[in-house]
Amino acid sequence: MASEFQVKTNCFPITKYAIHAYRLDATKIFRKRQEVIQRLQNNVAPETFHPKVLYDGDAIIYSSHRLKLPGGGAASFLVSLSDVQRSAPLVEGDKGVIKVTLTRTSGATIRPEDIKALINGRATSKTATATNLLQLIIKQTTNQNYPHSARAFFSSAGSKPIGGGLELWRGFFQSVRPTTNSILVNIDTSVTAMYRSGPVLEAALDFVGVRDIRQLPSDERDPKFRELERFLKNRLIHVEGYFGRRTKTIRALIPRGGRYEFEKDGRTTTVADHARAAHRLNTRFPDAFGIVLSGKSAPRPSIVPAEFCSIQPGQLYKKKLPNHLTSEMVGFATISPDDRYRAITSGGQQGRGLASPILGYAHSEYVVESGMQISSTPLTITGKILNTPSVSMNREVQPRDGAWNMRGMQVQNPAQLSIWGVINFIPNFPEQEIHRMLEDSCRKCAILVSASDPVLVMSGSGNNVVGSLNKFREDVLSKTRSAAVQLIVVLFPNKGDEIRNAVKRWGDVENGIMTSHMKGDKLQRANPQYYANVALKINARLGGSNHVIRSAAFNEISRAPFMIMGADVSHNSPGSLRPSISSLVWSHDPHATQYVAFSAVQSPRTEGLANLKDMAKAAIKQFGEKARTAPATIIFYRDGISEGELDAVGKHEVRQLQTAVDELWVEKGLGNLPKPKITFLVVGKRHHMVFFGQDNRVKDRTGNLKAGFVTTGGVTSPLFKDFYLQSHAAIKGTSRSGHYIVLRDDTFNFDQNKIQDLSFALCHTYAKATRSVSIPTPVYLLILTIHQEVCTRGAFHFNENLRYGGDDASTVSGAQNFDLQTWTNGWKHVNNKIRNSMYFL
Repeated sequence: MASEFQVKTNCFPITKYAIHAYRLDATKIFRKRQEVIQRLQNNVAPETFHPKVLYDGDAIIYSSHRLKLPGGGAASFLVSLSDVQRSAPLVEGDKGVIKVTLTRTSGATIRPEDIKALINGRATSKTATATNLLQLIIKQTTNQNYPHSARAFFSSAGSKPIGGGLELWRGFFQSVRPTTNSILVNIDTSVTAMYRSGPVLEAALDFVGVRDIRQLPSDERDPKFRELERFLKNRLIHVEGYFGRRTKTIRALIPRGGRYEFEKDGRTTTVADHARAAHRLNTRFPDAFGIVLSGKSAPRPSIVPAEFCSIQPGQLYKKKLPNHLTSEMVGFATISPDDRYRAITSGGQQGRGLASPILGYAHSEYVVESGMQISSTPLTITGKILNTPSVSMNREVQPRDGAWNMRGMQVQNPAQLSIWGVINFIPNFPEQEIHRMLEDSCRKCAILVSASDPVLVMSGSGNNVVGSLNKFREDVLSKTRSAAVQLIVVLFPNKGDEIRNAVKRWGDVENGIMTSHMKGDKLQRANPQYYANVALKINARLGGSNHVIRSAAFNEISRAPFMIMGADVSHNSPGSLRPSISSLVWSHDPHATQYVAFSAVQSPRTEGLANLKDMAKAAIKQFGEKARTAPATIIFYRDGISEGELDAVGKHEVRQLQTAVDELWVEKGLGNLPKPKITFLVVGKRHHMVFFGQDNRVKDRTGNLKAGFVTTGGVTSPLFKDFYLQSHAAIKGTSRSGHYIVLRDDTFNFDQNKIQDLSFALCHTYAKATRSVSIPTPVYLLILTIHQEVCTRGAFHFNENLRYGGDDASTVSGAQNFDLQTWTNGWKHVNNKIRNSMYFL
């Protein structure tokens, strides 16, 4: 067994408090609620709210003492949101006046004993309340001083514009985590996208990608105008010279806003003329879009010229970042382990000008008044480095620091590639470059894949993608007398999402022809390693095997037929009425390198897999038909379940998997055959635990802990069996471990050493890489292939009329309620010709 050693974490132990709870009844607008509570405490009744109370952002406030309310256990207050001084008493119903009612809840005081119960493994409603309360205490000061999300706050210090009307801000994540020994504050660096602050017209130019205001879309029928309107809608703005310091909200855009005509004082005027007459503002760009500030129910629209409007800073962009900006986000967020550790423990330059919250807790009036104490010394825990599995291609190789060299190697089982070709959609891409690329790639494929020369190389039209592909297939047919095209290599431009979607719809859904994409910017800097990776991907798609692995635990389950499964649910943007997509992948070969994928549509934002039982039954049935026997073991990795959903979702899905086995055994009359052993793990990377090595002997060249690091104590959950496994070596930045939670283990009887060994081994089976990945292959496939850019993949699996990929998809049907059947009917499954292949790789 590997020797244990100590590492530092980004966690800090905390202790003691006592709190009373009150229910709040006030305005439903989150932004205004925050302001109401601040004004209530500071201006309206400071004597009642001393010491200050904590607000959860919804309906509860907490106090470290029993409030002396005028009505005893309940009281109402009137709060004005106006900055104008007034001598007359506030009157409920007046503009800007909010009535706030506080009622003491029936819940008893939260005490330290409730925390002790939690760390001893007893979860109750009071322990959940206590944990939420601790979250509020540590966040209250930063949330009042900085823009924030649910668990992180951000500063504009060191922000970076990235185009698309967006900018990136740095900040800190902070959260409370229970362990078997104590309650910890988990602090990590964080990055988010914000709407670009400043003049609205500059943000619009940046979003559209033009330099001249005259180039902005001016026709409301123009798709770009509608895209710009959706981008700017609901942004908070300040309007120069109109409303003092009051903030307004963009409700809509209107073309040529300065020239919009309306009736005022019995005569017709324009928005530009009104701005000059009433506000002494000259409109320089009357033909630019105008900003509509009034709602649809207003008697007439309130419109101002866009040039007088500025977007307020600190507005979070909550949608998925556009694909072409992802690399900007990754580069901005990348930080070395040493710099990350210094930022977490001190902030300053490593925090890019923002101090770490650990420095502020001792001075926070909320933390001090609660009686809480937080250590400023990071927690030290124990861990070890797992034995690395062996990898075999045409010969055995031992990975080092999470990677192995392909030089002089051949794949384990090369596929046959005979009828294939290339179609180019990159404008002005030199033909000689295509042929040079083909020579390089074919040379590499000749080593790795049994490939002949391409049958056809042609240029396609981005304006007629389907027509180009149809012609390609017809020309191949005339040359080979065979319609069975195995593969089309597609060259597409950097901003070629529409071309890619059309190609994938044509290949994956309509015709059952596999396509492999090469992007323009990657081709320009392609090297032998790039072409080798392309060849590995092609070989796996065609049914070949690139490499196989061996480890103690993997060898143990390999003694009998087994299945490795992975499952996840992907969601669209918050608030969207588009459906979620559930997916299951499962292995069907003795080496766990070949996978089949199932996907299905379900109601939006539902975390559980609605169709897990049916998908699992179908997978086990297909496995049996191919292997001519039933699996003896099923290892199931589930991604995407938060710790709070383990009881409601995770345990339910364990039962669903068992039910699938039970029903299938009855349907197939397999009563005399043993049912498979089931091991069910939840694994994910959406956490903020980071581990820092103290000894150079356990660190790699980037300063991260070596691939194979696993925790053995110190951060173990009191409620379930779990561990953190850092299975890969980061090329740059800080490695993030996978968090594994074991819900059921018939296979190894909860032997953590064997579960860790198998999970680490399965991080080495990802077909298109010669390095270990960050989580086991079935889950990695779900995250980076099947569910990568769920909107993009949905765009070619759904009927085009449903507009799944558009921002306005939720309103297509015109109905307020989500209609699952419409989306289910519009879902197009992958073509039967390729459904049992790794077409998604």
